[in-house]
Order: sequence, then structure tokens, then C-alpha cells
Amino acid sequence: MTQEQALERAKTLLQEGRHSCVVCKEDKIYTSDDRGIRPLVLWLRADAQQTDESKKILQNAAAADKVIGRAAALLFAHGGVCTLWADILSESAAEILREQGIPFSYGKLVPAIRNRDNTGYCPMETRAKDIVSPGEAFALFDGVVG
Repeated sequence: MTQEQALERAKTLLQEGRHSCVVCKEDKIYTSDDRGIRPLVLWLRADAQQTDESKKILQNAAAADKVIGRAAALLFAHGGVCTLWADILSESAAEILREQGIPFSYGKLVPAIRNRDNTGYCPMETRAKDIVSPGEAFALFDGVVG
């Protein structure tokens, strides 16, 4: 399966399965219904324990996510994804993905990700605003996400 085919598969599963995040890698599919960056942190924890690069969940994978803000973009970059789709993508996430050389596409580009109550910015977007290193982002969010 090509990267483009894997990304299309991830997008389809995201939209049809009503998942929050889908990762397609070779013949494996990983899905999550968790909100926010939780799926990424959990997958990155699993990847950190894996010594075989080819078995890491995010490494060289195609992913589709409902919402990608700066925090998620940094985490996807840390995991080594090869291509991304977001239903909603923040401008700072797009900036991170460009800087990291990760091809991406999206349904809607927004200035920033808002919180669930729409009273301000997403807390993770706010925490990540000054972070530029994917590794630094993982270290921070690994300690925050249970």
C-alpha cells in the first residue's frame, strides 16, 4: 500500500468509523476514540518501549485525526509519521508540519484550536505555543496525559 493509499484508508476509517484518530501502517490499522492528544501520547509510550523501528506504531505511518493543533502536530512529528490528514488543522500545526517536512492536508484551517466550551484556546494548544521540539513536546505531554 502506498502512502497515499494508506492516508485515504485512514481518512475513510476516520469519517466512517467515527473515530477520533486513525493510523494506517502497512497492513495494520490503529484507531482511537479518545479525545485530544491522549491517543498520540499512549501510542508514543508504546513506541518508546519498542526496539524494532518497523514495529513502532507511528513511524512511517499515515494518520488521520479529527483535530490537529500545535501539540498534536509536534507529537505526530515525534512519532515519525509520513503523512497526515486533519478534519480541522490549526495554523500553528501547519507551521510545525511544514518545518518538520511532513506532508499534510486538511478539511478546514483555523487560526487556533478552541477549547470544548469555546471560551478560549485549547489547553494543549496553549501549553505547546512556545515548544518547537517534538521531543520536548512528548516529554511535557507524557507527564500530563494519564
